[in-house]
Amino acid sequence: MKSEMVFNVSLQLIKKLRGDLGYTYLYDEAGKRIAAVVLKTNASIGYITYKYNASNKIIEEKNTSGQLITYVYDTLISTVKTANFGKGSKLISTTIATFNKQK
Repeated sequence: MKSEMVFNVSLQLIKKLRGDLGYTYLYDEAGKRIAAVVLKTNASIGYITYKYNASNKIIEEKNTSGQLITYVYDTLISTVKTANFGKGSKLISTTIATFNKQK
């Protein structure tokens, strides 16, 4: 299966392909990813939008089918909690990830 990733001059991922499925990523002036277009065999089949908090941490991903993933950070940003919601706000899964900060 063919895989490919393309980066812009700011080293931001702008295109990712794997087989016949791919993503094209869009960024705002501040360099935050604001959307992704989902492609299958070079035809758009959907999109993903992103929202950020005041600290420029991603807090929400939402796709065309209505799936919503939310992110919550602790004050040290060493723990990330995610909640994955399907259509109709039905909770599908939750995840808690803890990271060790290096000194």
